[in-house]
Amino acid sequence: MLLGLRVGDPNNEVHGAWLAKESVRDIYLAQDLDQATVLLDKAILGCSTYKVPEIKALGRTLKDGIKRF
Repeated sequence: MLLGLRVGDPNNEVHGAWLAKESVRDIYLAQDLDQATVLLDKAILGCSTYKVPEIKALGRTLKDGIKRF
């Protein structure tokens, strides 16, 4: 799969979206609140590093969700 992404996704947009999705998935699979908090922070930081607007927006949405709690 990664080889296919390298060829068909030269700007890493699909790969970045997949990684962001996996990061959010990991939060839901966390064993406890402390682990979920660490994973959430990691996902927010990871999303902020991509140039793809939709991935950055996901990071902002996750960050805004924290402010509500």
